[in-house]
This record gives sequence, C-alpha cells and structure tokens, in this order.
Amino acid sequence: MDRGGFTLIELMVVVAIVGIIGSFAVPSLQTYVRQSRRTGAYIDLAGICTAQKVYHMEHDQYGSTFGDVGFEISGTNEIDPTTIQSQLYAYTLGAFAVDSAPNEKYRVLATRDLDPDDDMLDIVMIEGGVLVLE
Repeated sequence: MDRGGFTLIELMVVVAIVGIIGSFAVPSLQTYVRQSRRTGAYIDLAGICTAQKVYHMEHDQYGSTFGDVGFEISGTNEIDPTTIQSQLYAYTLGAFAVDSAPNEKYRVLATRDLDPDDDMLDIVMIEGGVLVLE
C-alpha cells in the first residue's frame, strides 16, 4: 500500500541540508548580534559624554565618577563610583590631569566579556568625546 509520504532517507537528506545552511548562517548572525549590542554601548557612551560636557561647563573640569556627572543607565548595578555594570557591558569612567590641570580629560570604557571561558573582550573606548578604540 502506497501512502505517498516521505521516506526516512529523504527526511534525513533534508535535515542534513538545513544543518549545512544553518552552519553558514550562525557566524554571520553572531556578527550582527554583536554589532547591535555594540550600538547600545555607543548610545550609552554618547549619553555619558554629554553628561561630562554638561559637568565640564558647570565646573570647568570633567567628573571622575558617575555620581559627579549625574549619569545613570536604567537596569545597571554600581560596582564602585567609577564603574557601573549593565546587562551587557561594564562602563568605567575616569578623569585625569593634563599639564597639572585636574580632570582636564576623561576616558570612558565599555567592556564586555564575550566568552567567560576565554580571554576575549569587546572594548569600546572614548577619550575626551572621541572614539579611540573599537
């Protein structure tokens, strides 16, 4: 009796083809996911830079802590006054002296541990409002 269905061999061939196509798609998908997460970090860093500029206009120096500049990201935990941890990135803020002028420049790092089993990090750094490291 012919039921008109698929044989087990035909189904296995289809599964193999889908697996091969999927193996090509996953790495490129991971690249796009990483880029979208990095875009979120850029937005947060832009907000921190704006807060630093406002603080600089009011105090003639840059703030050395997130409390100084009054910047918060919703859903973050404060690790210490200069570091906050979001779900994806840790943001570290620092101000430093230039030619004996206190807090004349600032640096913000967004760091993400890509693989806890590896030493691979995703780092975005802004120094003085300029993207330095990506």
